[in-house]
Amino acid sequence: MSLLDEARAVRERIAARLRELEPLVEEYNELRRVAAEMGLEAAQAPRQPRARSTARQAAAARPAGAAVGGTDDLGARVLDAVRADPGMTVAEYARALDVSAATLYRPVRELANDGLIARRARHLFPA
Repeated sequence: MSLLDEARAVRERIAARLRELEPLVEEYNELRRVAAEMGLEAAQAPRQPRARSTARQAAAARPAGAAVGGTDDLGARVLDAVRADPGMTVAEYARALDVSAATLYRPVRELANDGLIARRARHLFPA
């Protein structure tokens, strides 16, 4: 058996195993989502990396009246700042809002995941 044949066989075994595991992963993710909705402790286990949600999914998952983009009104303040003066970096918005840049990482990430702001290189813009 040549090296190419071995590589092809390994590739085929990996693809077959991925097809075999995919339904189980989907079931696992669905059960975690339902457990979280029910407030079960199983949902509080360490999280695995997951695909980013779309803005519509994020908005649907957020309780009515919940703050967008972070705790309290920081997310709203960031969104207002980005809308008022688009194209600055996180550090520049942090200085404008009189907070540390590290403080803005979570609200900026959440606003971006929710589709309310867009990142282009290091600069933020309204979506």
